[in-house]
Amino acid sequence: MRLHTLGPRQTDSYAAAKEYLAKQKNAGEIILHRSFAEIYGHLASLRGDYMIVPAAYQNNDQEGWGQLHYRYFSQLELVDGIVTTLSPLVLCEKDAREEIAYTHPATVELIRQYCGENTLVRLSSSKVDAYHDFLVDGRYVITSKKLIKPADNVTIIKSFNTRMLWAIYQIGG
Repeated sequence: MRLHTLGPRQTDSYAAAKEYLAKQKNAGEIILHRSFAEIYGHLASLRGDYMIVPAAYQNNDQEGWGQLHYRYFSQLELVDGIVTTLSPLVLCEKDAREEIAYTHPATVELIRQYCGENTLVRLSSSKVDAYHDFLVDGRYVITSKKLIKPADNVTIIKSFNTRMLWAIYQIGG
């Protein structure tokens, strides 16, 4: 089984793919992509392979999993699902000149609950990318706690623990 998902290896997507293959007792191959949009954009060349995507996924146009499920209905067959515990999420802050927050599109509503009205929210393709962008010029970020290093000099404002439902599709069409 060739299973496509979001990379890099630090993502919850990679962890979910590993857990799914382990539960299936399938050695399989996990193929990591820069974004889910990259996978959706190349479905024709991935026929016969599989993909795993979180139910909370939203692209940069704020289209969610449900919309994409029906848009690609003729190319994707939903074959399974799995529930996993995500790596703990954290809302972090650091000193910055501007009120910029970085997050993945799926956590936009969450970050808006904690940042001011004048905070500019910028979207990143993963929580890993959001953290790297935040370190450059951000004031706030929602990311995975495991990415934070003491030398980064950031303050954790709030932690979140949650579970996620993942859809496993066979790519066809």
